[in-house]
Amino acid sequence: MAAEPVPGGARTERPFTASGLVLLSGVILLVDGILESIAANASTPLVFNNVPTEAAWLGGLAAFFGFVIIMLGIYILVEPTHHLGFGIAVLAVSLITFYADTGVWVGLIFAFIGAILAIVFRPSSQPRSNTVAADRNRSSS
Repeated sequence: MAAEPVPGGARTERPFTASGLVLLSGVILLVDGILESIAANASTPLVFNNVPTEAAWLGGLAAFFGFVIIMLGIYILVEPTHHLGFGIAVLAVSLITFYADTGVWVGLIFAFIGAILAIVFRPSSQPRSNTVAADRNRSSS
């Protein structure tokens, strides 16, 4: 038996916007971390007091967090039933990245917005209890 088409199609069944923003933020953080590590290693003979080593380490940390955020964005898209847990994980990693002061502010803002959208996502197949149509159906039964 074939499934009946859902009004709105597949876009209402998966959090595309949330996943897209999280993936975009992860790519921004990953590229920033890689470029920061490359720049720190290129300036090693010019700077004293181990500043390039610390900058390269923070760049590697930003690249790692960017990779983690990319993976969480993929999981949000692939497993929409676990959107709440993955959204909270993205929010936590974003806050850690913000606290560690690695990455780009724009990437962190995209991660915050994507995580919030993933947390509040509700597929169309789940009944919404606060709608008028749901209340009418309950009262007519």
